[in-house]
Amino acid sequence: LAEYIARSGGSLPEAEAVDLVCDVLDGLRPIHKESVLHRDVDPQNIYRKEGGTAMLIDFGAAREVMGTRGQELDVVLKSGYAPYEQYLPDGNQGPHTDVYACAATLYKCLTGLKPPKAIDRIQNDQLVSPREVRPEVSLETSVAVLKGLSLDLARRPASVDDFAELLYNSDPS
Repeated sequence: LAEYIARSGGSLPEAEAVDLVCDVLDGLRPIHKESVLHRDVDPQNIYRKEGGTAMLIDFGAAREVMGTRGQELDVVLKSGYAPYEQYLPDGNQGPHTDVYACAATLYKCLTGLKPPKAIDRIQNDQLVSPREVRPEVSLETSVAVLKGLSLDLARRPASVDDFAELLYNSDPS
């Protein structure tokens, strides 16, 4: 996907970007049901197939985490795509962790920019909405992305279904 974005001029049309990320969400749904997180979603780990659909690859950082509260997890970071909780060995990781990375990926697709590191956003949040970067992005999609990139877990969609619902309701077509 990273190469495709570059070949497409640095960003993608909203409808295409949302469709690709929704494909990734569809791929995450069954692994989350098995209590596994990918923990490394970003454009480098998404393969865009011939027909224009997306497939999530590279499960090297995946871990079974649901039900392991109190146990430290390996710190796995992809700058700009990792949420704050991934910076902490005992961070509260769950499906919302992969949601953040999917929102960051959609942000990259829409704006051509990688979001600022979550750890840097804690003190001074410099995140600019997708609509501020590209005014043609719908307000609904821009809001969905910002919710997905929320540092506050209470505001971030808790599951891929919650995030997909926000995106489907944005209707970028």
